[in-house]
Amino acid sequence: VNPYQDTLGGIRDAFLSRIDLTSGALTWQTYFGGTNAEYFFQNGNFENGAMVAVDPNTNTVTFCGRTYSEDLPTLNAFDSTLGNGTGSGVDAFVSRLDPTQTGLNQLLWSTFLGGDSADAAFAICLTANNCVAVTGYTFSANFPMTPNAIDTSFCGTPFFDGTALDENDGFIAVLDPNQPPSDQLRYSTFVGGCGADPLVDVEDWSGLLVACGTTTSGDFPTTMDALQSSINSTIACSLVVVDPGAASGGSPVFSTVFGDSADVIWKSLDRLGKTLVLGGLTVSTAGWYPTTPGAIQANHAGGHNWDMVFTEIRFDAFIRSDCNEDGGIDIADAVASLDHLFGPTGPPSCEDACDSNDDGLWNIADPVHTLSYLFSNGASPTGPFPDCGLDPTNESPTLACASFGACP
Repeated sequence: VNPYQDTLGGIRDAFLSRIDLTSGALTWQTYFGGTNAEYFFQNGNFENGAMVAVDPNTNTVTFCGRTYSEDLPTLNAFDSTLGNGTGSGVDAFVSRLDPTQTGLNQLLWSTFLGGDSADAAFAICLTANNCVAVTGYTFSANFPMTPNAIDTSFCGTPFFDGTALDENDGFIAVLDPNQPPSDQLRYSTFVGGCGADPLVDVEDWSGLLVACGTTTSGDFPTTMDALQSSINSTIACSLVVVDPGAASGGSPVFSTVFGDSADVIWKSLDRLGKTLVLGGLTVSTAGWYPTTPGAIQANHAGGHNWDMVFTEIRFDAFIRSDCNEDGGIDIADAVASLDHLFGPTGPPSCEDACDSNDDGLWNIADPVHTLSYLFSNGASPTGPFPDCGLDPTNESPTLACASFGACP
């Protein structure tokens, strides 16, 4: 129905369909690919999250995958050649179609993404600033990076035999299709250690990007506030939060591994208020995959079959310098900070919000910083400011933020 491409182009093509949920009618369907093969999934156990994103304002469809086709359709591409110009191998691709147009006019943007080895995109999301975030894995040491990456060095083996258990790095990239090709790559970083680190889903969270996956790396980089700092067996889940708007590279906002067993996989994530909800599979026996009191099922059912797992991780958003949690910054916040520090009220519910100068400490310097900002043209608080958000610097895990009333 109104296809961009009406015939199979090669050995295997991607396809997209749109169904009217009210009538059940197929309203749009198309092939997409070149003369070799395209994939919307990953072989083996590492199935992925959302590979298609629909813009509710324009109805455009943005999607990702991996391709072996040198002649994959491209338009206004950041990278118009397969294998970083080698014309061989396998690349990630990201494309956008407009089903309201007809025929070839539907293609709005399409690009390869990768280096000279094997690369695959597993999930995308649309960001608040009209960019496209994509995640997956790469075997390419020359995968395109940006200066503000948390990691610019590949630590894997540039070899690929079709399984994600080879040594690879995860990646998170942000592209802006509305920019000229040379300016489209807004952010790109490796994620992982020296094992296999595929990332299979990604979500935008108020400008930060949250990605989950799986790791076999004993040296997977984690932050001080990680739920679990390293894997203890052969494989574990991974979760990383990065700030693509950071001016320079450095540590992730948050990074952790979770669980241990022969097989434990987080496959998808979603945001629910201040909570990340992760879903996956495990064959972990009792004690390997942590469960909470009152869990519907506290232990693996036994045998070698997969059990589903659901995990919620809470992150408290706040506004820096808003020590009294009223949603604004004024002299009352400096007074509240002093009262909490030296008065009878005790610590606030979100110490991180009172850390006005963002030095990882909460002391007299913070109300002084707030007053300087308000009345002496001093430096403004760093993020999250002036709106609710997660702490992009994560200077100290010792500053608690159990709750913050001004943020939903």
